[in-house]
Amino acid sequence: MIIDFEQPYRGYMLDWIKAITKYYSLTGYISIDFKIFSNNLEILDINPRLSGSYRLYTRKYKNLMFNHMKPGDPLNLKSNDYFSYIILYAKNDLVVDRRISSIEDVSDTPNIGQAIKKDMPIMTLNIRANNQHNLFKEIKRRIKTSQTSSRKTC
Repeated sequence: MIIDFEQPYRGYMLDWIKAITKYYSLTGYISIDFKIFSNNLEILDINPRLSGSYRLYTRKYKNLMFNHMKPGDPLNLKSNDYFSYIILYAKNDLVVDRRISSIEDVSDTPNIGQAIKKDMPIMTLNIRANNQHNLFKEIKRRIKTSQTSSRKTC
């Protein structure tokens, strides 16, 4: 399920988040991991810290930590763009070669010559687009490009 925050689903998600945070008396930064199964939201994990998606927030907001400390202040946006990150995992054992340097906007990159075992994370693709539709297109393009770049070794 893709939740478009410009559609009515946004209200349902916000109501769900408000109900969970009130029920568990959650405040501050929290990370709620969930899955959608048979049209139900099921909580997997609640963590009392910034989530892995914090890297997305730092691209969108000027000073999110300041807004956390002074919650009455309005959020200052850096960008109205849409952001995503994708963690790529190895389909087979591989050794990283110089081609990894040609993959655009990545983080958590391994060293050239590093051995990576099957099913272990290789790197993170950071993705940005001006609207949701273009974000999905860019995600597909970046995954395809990264797979092509890492076909034999990496």
